[in-house]
Formats: sequence, structure tokens, C-alpha cells
Amino acid sequence: MDAVAEAAACFPIQGTIRSIEAFGSGHIHDTYRLTTSEASYLIQRLNTDIFSQPASIFWNQKLLKPLIDQELIVEGLHTIQGEPGLEIDGNLWRVQTFIDQVYGPLKANSEKEVSEVAKGFALFDIACLALNPNQFKEVIPDFHKLSWRLQQFEEALALASEERFEKAVGLIQKVHSHKWIDDQVNDLWERGLPVRVCHNDTKADNVLLKKDNEEFQFVIDLDTVGPGALLYDFGDLMRTMLSATGESEPNADDINLNQTYFHSMAKAYKRVMWESITELEKSSLVFGGIYMTFMMGVRFLTDYLNGDVYYKVSFENENLVRARNQLTLLEELNKKRVPLEKILKEI
Repeated sequence: MDAVAEAAACFPIQGTIRSIEAFGSGHIHDTYRLTTSEASYLIQRLNTDIFSQPASIFWNQKLLKPLIDQELIVEGLHTIQGEPGLEIDGNLWRVQTFIDQVYGPLKANSEKEVSEVAKGFALFDIACLALNPNQFKEVIPDFHKLSWRLQQFEEALALASEERFEKAVGLIQKVHSHKWIDDQVNDLWERGLPVRVCHNDTKADNVLLKKDNEEFQFVIDLDTVGPGALLYDFGDLMRTMLSATGESEPNADDINLNQTYFHSMAKAYKRVMWESITELEKSSLVFGGIYMTFMMGVRFLTDYLNGDVYYKVSFENENLVRARNQLTLLEELNKKRVPLEKILKEI
């Protein structure tokens, strides 16, 4: 923890450091809760192997100042020298004040949680409608471009070890049978789907809720904010909230699609967004769940075939389990697509 303390000393934290503890469950960055005699902070070491353009992250977040003013997101601390981040020995650090009495749900636990998480991201997305996507930089180019993810998958497949290939062969076949999803999103772009400023990583735990009443407080984890489509944000909400299971659920039979949760999510999103988006966007939202779930299945399976080089893993074959779970949920979404679209239209 010496490196954390060294980085923290370069920010205007108040008081003497009392403790430093690992915090959260993110797949990419290393996050710590730093407690002093006067306050608590979150300090984060960015994974610059994956986010190789940190200047773009800070550029984009400057453009989000209107959302800070609306109290939708939390402003980070600048260093003592006035910079948004700090590089030490090749590691990039940033700090923000720790927000007490809030939590980010790892999965959906109640209709109220689903509704409040959806409301938070909808408020974020509608605030971003006023921003110009051309001014934002792509922190990870082609981050949600399925054709690129499928190309990465095929490259990983060609180089995979025999052992990993054999374990994944059933899931590989499922990926190949769902490539039509890429054709469908390309058709939407050709028909004029608008490019918006989006969060692009709307997992349930990227919204903070109040512990005492589950009400929305802030949207967090803004590294991927930039150009995108609303179906990305709505779709990732569907992916992470419609089954009461986590990404690493050991039993695939427990994965199901809760239509009551979808009703709560869609109602909250619709209440905020509906009058401000196009008919093509409205018609694309349920497909967004299919799109994002398939893409995450492809990404987890690609990482498994590559030897687990991107996502953190906590047990053997975790990325294989994650991929299986996403592709299981994908099958459920495909089966229920028509009734979900009916719910969205009629509420």
C-alpha cells in the first residue's frame, strides 16, 4: 500500500492517513478506500494497458461539467499542481472524495433498485443529449463495435491452446450462430441511428444508491463516456439487471429473465427519455439488450481463449463461466424479445 500512500500525498487530502483498503469489484482498475483522520477518499490506479489514452479520459470528463452542476456525477480531486491525475513510475492515479452511505448493486435485488438504477442512467443520458459527441474522444476506439469484437474473437480462436479450445467448443458454436446480430446493428446505423454521448458501461454497480432507501444518487465510472448509441446504455442495463444473478454465476440454470424487472426499468427510462429521442432509437432499445449481451459473451470468451489477459479472474475458468452465462442470457432475450418490445411500447 506504500504506492497508494505515495500517490495520495500528491492530492489535497485532509488529515493523516489511518487506513488503506482494497475497494469494489471492478474488472479493470485497482481501487482503494483511503481513510484519514478527517475524511475518506477513493484512490484509483488506472489500468493503462487497457486505457492507453488517459489524457482522453480527462478531456472527456472536462466536457461533463454540466452533469457535475446537475449533481449527476461526482467531481474528482485535482492534484496539488492542479492536474486531474498523476503519473508515478508508469502508474496513473486519480482521487475523489468517498461518498458514504451509498452502494452500487452488483445485481438486481428488487424492483425499486431496478427502477432507481434505470432512472440514474436515463437522467445521465438525457443530460448528455445536450452535448456534442464530435467533441468527445474515443478512449478505446471501437469499444462497442461488434464487428471488431468478432474479429478479435476469430484471432483468439486461431491462437487458442488445444485445452481451452476443447473446453469452449460449445460456446464457440453459439457465437458463430449469432453473427446476424452484427448485421442488424449495421442496418440500424444505415437507417440513421443517431450518435449520442453515452455512458457506454451501464452496469448496475455504476450507479450509486442510498443505503437507507435505495434512491439514486450518482452515476460513476465515467472512463468509457463518449460517442455511442442509446441502445448500448439501455442494452447493458438489460444485460446486468434482468437476471438476479451475477456475471460469474456458477449455475447457469439459475439465469432467467425477469419481465417484472424489465417493466420497472423500462418505465423509469421511458418517463425520463421518451419525448427526447427518435422513433428509430425507441425501436432499437430491446435489441440493445441482445446486442450488448452477445458482445459481452464474445468478449469474455475471447479473453478466455487468449489466456485471461484482459479481465481480472478470481477462479479457474471464470471467463469461460462468464461467457457461458452471457450466451445463456442471450438465448432468453431472444425468446422474449417480442413480449419485451410489447411491454416497452405499452407502459
